[in-house]
Amino acid sequence: MDEYIIDVLNDGEKQQLKTYANTVYQALDSMLPFQGITKIYKIVRSKDKESWNVRNANLKYLREMRDIINDEKLIQNLLKDTK
Repeated sequence: MDEYIIDVLNDGEKQQLKTYANTVYQALDSMLPFQGITKIYKIVRSKDKESWNVRNANLKYLREMRDIINDEKLIQNLLKDTK
């Protein structure tokens, strides 16, 4: 599991949040439950500083898809296997 630093807009304020995940997709997914997060700008994996620009991520759509799937084990297995 790696540490990721995520630049977000949370309740109208730019913030950096930390999460631990196996993939960048899991890191992004970990932000979805926080309704105050309305924008994700960038994700950086701490160990090697690799970064992903995710400004175009449609959080509303991702949250809706998560609600439709409604199977946490399936979601985590899919995110874990994505490289």
